[in-house]
Amino acid sequence: MKIRIYNNNNALTQLKEEWHTLYTQTSSASIFLTWEWMYTWWQNYRPKLNTPRLHLVAFYDNEDTLKALIPLFTYKQGRLSVCAFLGTLYESSDYLDILVHPDISDASLLKAMQSIPVDKLMAHSDIWLISNAFKDARLTQLARSLFPAALYEQRRTSVCPYLPLPENEEALFKQLSKNMKSTLRRTRNKINKDPQFSIDLIDKTELIDEAVTELFRLHNLRFTDKKQATKFNYQQRGTFHKKIARLWLTHDRLRFYRIRYANEAIGFLYCYYHNNTILYMQAGFHPDYGKYGLGNQLMLRAMNDGMAAGAVEFDFMRGNESYKYKWTSRFRELYTTRIALTSRGTRLLKRDALLDGIKQFIRSHILKP
Repeated sequence: MKIRIYNNNNALTQLKEEWHTLYTQTSSASIFLTWEWMYTWWQNYRPKLNTPRLHLVAFYDNEDTLKALIPLFTYKQGRLSVCAFLGTLYESSDYLDILVHPDISDASLLKAMQSIPVDKLMAHSDIWLISNAFKDARLTQLARSLFPAALYEQRRTSVCPYLPLPENEEALFKQLSKNMKSTLRRTRNKINKDPQFSIDLIDKTELIDEAVTELFRLHNLRFTDKKQATKFNYQQRGTFHKKIARLWLTHDRLRFYRIRYANEAIGFLYCYYHNNTILYMQAGFHPDYGKYGLGNQLMLRAMNDGMAAGAVEFDFMRGNESYKYKWTSRFRELYTTRIALTSRGTRLLKRDALLDGIKQFIRSHILKP
């Protein structure tokens, strides 16, 4: 296989069609590996990064057909240079991994990655960061094989609870606890008895900007009411989500629900739809309507719509919040792997390991009740 590394920002646009073709050949690929997500992420967040540089590692066969792709970028973190997957920072880009045609073997990928261009790419980085990936992600295994003598660290950093969806609501309720079923029915009856409640789907481009703005406002209002902090901040992330929501709407990948009372928006459920899976991105609800269980009702509506369309799973995405486990006990684990590529990177991993050991000792021997 031949390997090329594209460093200029125009390469993202130039590779759009090839990227899309490869993506469609990789049936299990995450929605966060699409060209649309990566392009929008890079355009929106590149200005926030310290000395960012694009590195699209593309693998071609003898007929010059794109067969694998690793979309990377480098940035400065203090004195360190970090090489990471596009989409790693700011947003919840989960299930990241190399995009690769099913006919391509790990051996051929590794042989191509051992070539001079990749050596030059990694020579400018102190740390190779692979985040939000499965423990045995293909890229993680290839990276370990590429640098077998390098110091590395792998740790679980998040979980993604998920709920398999049956064919209809009756079958769904059989999967839930008695208490959860009772709560859902009780709050739905409260909403149904009041004609001023209405639930609709944001399905027009001209409604997206206002809906995203209101989603952020209600989300932050609820967290302020609970006296808690949230990373879902409009000033930092609002523009990105307006752009990606518009894109997903045109690709039939957006499931954006709104609940209103007397024509005033009081709650939103913001989801994506991909590979017969509903992916829960974010939600926001007015705290004054807490007794109605708006979040659960909107999720139930999304599940019912999804089951009617053939959805087989509701993915709650990254986060260990307790409300997710009222729906399901199943979850996937995501890991972050750091590989030291220089002596500076090695010192960082050793220092962090030492600090972790000290913290563990304090928890076990000093703070132990």
